[in-house]
Amino acid sequence: MLKHFVKLKSPLNSAVIYPTLKDQVGRFNDTGWTHANARSLWDLWSDDGFIAPDERHELDHVEPFDEWEEFAMFASHYFILIASQDLDGEVIHPSPRISANEHTEDATIPKLDLVPQIEKGITPRRHGSSFTIDSDNVLCFAGHGVQGRLSTTDQLTSSATETSTIDTLSIPPVTGVVCNTTTRFQQNDHLVVGGRRSPDDAQRGCFHRSQGRWHRVEDLPKGLYRHTATKVHCGGCEGILIHGGKHSSTEISDDWLFWQPGASWRKLRVRGELPDSVFGASMIATDANSGLMLGGINSQNVVNMKIWRWDVKSDQGDEGVYVHCDQIDPTIPNGALQMAAVARFGAQIVSLGSKILLVGGICADGITRLQDEILQIDASSATIGRVRKENVSQRPLLIGVSIEKLEEDRCLIIGGGAVCFSFGTFWNTCCFLCGMKIDSHDKKWTLRHVHGQKYTKSRHLPTVDDVPNTRSTSIRALADCETVEVPRCTIASKKDFESVLRAGKPVILEQLDIGPCAHLWSLDYLRAKVVIHASRSTQMDFVKKNFEYQHIRFGDFLDALERNEAVYLRAISSSNPTTQATSLDKDFPKLAGDFDLPPELADVTDNLHSSPLRISGPARMWLHYDVMANVLAQIRSSKELILYHPSDVDQLGFAPGASSSTLDVCDTAKHKFKPHTKRYKASVSAGDVLFIPALWSHAAAPTDGFSVAVNVFFRNLTTGYAAGKDVYGNRDLQAYENGRQNVQRMANAFKDVPAEARTFYLKRLAQELMDLAE
Repeated sequence: MLKHFVKLKSPLNSAVIYPTLKDQVGRFNDTGWTHANARSLWDLWSDDGFIAPDERHELDHVEPFDEWEEFAMFASHYFILIASQDLDGEVIHPSPRISANEHTEDATIPKLDLVPQIEKGITPRRHGSSFTIDSDNVLCFAGHGVQGRLSTTDQLTSSATETSTIDTLSIPPVTGVVCNTTTRFQQNDHLVVGGRRSPDDAQRGCFHRSQGRWHRVEDLPKGLYRHTATKVHCGGCEGILIHGGKHSSTEISDDWLFWQPGASWRKLRVRGELPDSVFGASMIATDANSGLMLGGINSQNVVNMKIWRWDVKSDQGDEGVYVHCDQIDPTIPNGALQMAAVARFGAQIVSLGSKILLVGGICADGITRLQDEILQIDASSATIGRVRKENVSQRPLLIGVSIEKLEEDRCLIIGGGAVCFSFGTFWNTCCFLCGMKIDSHDKKWTLRHVHGQKYTKSRHLPTVDDVPNTRSTSIRALADCETVEVPRCTIASKKDFESVLRAGKPVILEQLDIGPCAHLWSLDYLRAKVVIHASRSTQMDFVKKNFEYQHIRFGDFLDALERNEAVYLRAISSSNPTTQATSLDKDFPKLAGDFDLPPELADVTDNLHSSPLRISGPARMWLHYDVMANVLAQIRSSKELILYHPSDVDQLGFAPGASSSTLDVCDTAKHKFKPHTKRYKASVSAGDVLFIPALWSHAAAPTDGFSVAVNVFFRNLTTGYAAGKDVYGNRDLQAYENGRQNVQRMANAFKDVPAEARTFYLKRLAQELMDLAE
């Protein structure tokens, strides 16, 4: 912040000379003012006499908000000071929350080493998650980055590790979310719970890592973020206990939820004293089934000043498992601290040796002071005290960090940073190894690998709510593109098909009456002169044009099919192929009578664009998308199609303005797929009709001899199509064509701007577009 004002050539020199509120008050006292008091705006925010609780709460309804750490830091940098010669004129009273105790050296304060690790290359990340794969590997994922929510996973490894990369199946299936929890239990299992995309977009999904693989388990009853979680033992098995958090920007949860492998989420009853509803609290188990919880922000939007002891118990009666809570008063030796410095929002909590460490966050009375950044808690006596940090060559900003316990008395502090509104952003550029008496024998940590695309460019990147909600679903489909089968169904009416259209997902329609073509169209039956694609490769590539167009007699084409040559027919208009779309009725009148669209597909018939005949040998159709929806009626043999959701388009190698890609997605032996794309496979046989929604990228390959199909394209939009001819049904929407021209105009507007500035502003414009896409 001070650097910001220096850049503006208006340095805040007084803030350097008088850096604390006490210094600022003394500044006036020293010049003869009888009375002077100062309070930060964050402190005043929490004062009911300054802002009524109802007013603070009402602000939740003005706009979605979750930048509490930034707000607290910003408001803590500003203060109101009233100096007066007359006591009656004093209008600001001393804070009831602020601690006046100054830091004093105490030889009895335990020492804690904080040694920087990985000082180059690590992804700036705040409000992310982390977990240990083994004693030498930690993965960091999700969270906010420099330009938005992250989709990368950083692999941190110790120098003792020889392997270069991890199994991609270990990568969590959670990207583009923040403020979730990852909790370790049962040796080395982990559970990822909730998170958010935006303050009003809480996620419900939960993922269990067991035996090195991620599986989706039952969703939360309601989306949740900024909750707190810990492992707990109950009924002979460890599980996860979560409490608090937010369902949305205006709704705080007061639920205690419990989960165990193979079971559903259970809402626990509360006995004893009922804790306040809070979010951003800190909770830890101190033994098998009990622990502590403190801090968080309550329903009045102020930091909660209470500490609770909780116990998970089992009742043989109707109540079953419940949680018992009691508020406790901590012991603070020698008055070195006050609860305003102990109560935290967004702090991390971890056991280290025989002590519990409370790390970072925002205090009730403002920015956490240097001497109070890390506190120690004795669980048995509820004693809270300071630790003295040593070997710290650079002070970290302990906001938005994650902490990963490595050994009994070692942990890694990962990530952290904050955006202080117009004053800029600060990031921790390294990790910190934390422990008692770290020496040269301790492992040194390095960045081994960064997995995945850097930023969430749109909502398609698989987040917790993008995966089907079944407890047995494996997340391998997201990690290594394991195929998801396109479902099959039968429809009996036009209304049934309208439901398929509204769903907007591929589906194979069975038992439709498409006419006698299924048993009539043999090789001997099909004779005509047509235009075909003849390819020297089994994988045709529209971009590279590794095929040629030939005019041959249809009988010669069928002979080539019998020789198993890589030939492919996609019919075009026989009268005017450059301006008119093909029609089975007009271009193959002798065949058209054999093919019917049943009445259930009246929406297709009523909005018909074209109906190309497709016949192929062992030639795979390139990956492409169509702007119009279509149905593919398989007449003879069988075919396999690979499809991708429209939101995966930026992962599939489409050049700007192109509707075809060079990726051979049908050959898994040759093509290594990127993680975080979800493939759908449709296996269609004679008589099946596959519905392909608009903009779903797809490729096709015959699986049994030659393939015959009729593809019927239809207009599924009432407006928006590009003006002019569209022979193949894949001309992009008019808005996209106009948009590409506008993009070029924007780029041209910066042609005389220095390269660095041009890059800066074009990236900002690109981010604005991505934000709009979400």
